Amino acid sequence: MGLLVLVLNKCWNFNNVCDRSLLRRIIHGETPTQQDKGVIRKLTRKEILTQEGNAFQVPLVQKYIEQLLEEE
Repeated sequence: MGLLVLVLNKCWNFNNVCDRSLLRRIIHGETPTQQDKGVIRKLTRKEILTQEGNAFQVPLVQKYIEQLLEEE
């Protein structure tokens, strides 16, 4: 589990403000907008979001990001 946490931490710290904003909105149940297209494409390539951009590909990544948001 330690290695997974290190990888997820690096991923979170690597993502910019726009990425984090979109992930935060998705976790809160908001629907991505047309303006989010570029960020969705980027996060899909990183295998964080589905191609539709409205869900996480890996539930464990979603849980981890939810945890980080609670701590902020």
